Amino acid sequence: MLFCPKGHLRMSEELNSQGNPYAEIIDPAACNACGICFRMCPDVAIEISEQAEDSGGKEDASDRQSSRK
Repeated sequence: MLFCPKGHLRMSEELNSQGNPYAEIIDPAACNACGICFRMCPDVAIEISEQAEDSGGKEDASDRQSSRK
């Protein structure tokens, strides 16, 4: 995923329901939610969401940035 300025995205090894790999975040804690991935995704398949308050300081990919499968 060349357009991530921090290099935190990669294509998954798993396939979605349509048989395609999807974008996944490597280190959710390092993502600053800049939104470049959201704007550059040609399929509009990436969404940005805020970190959950009750996560105890730990977040997963769905807290900061997620990809639709």
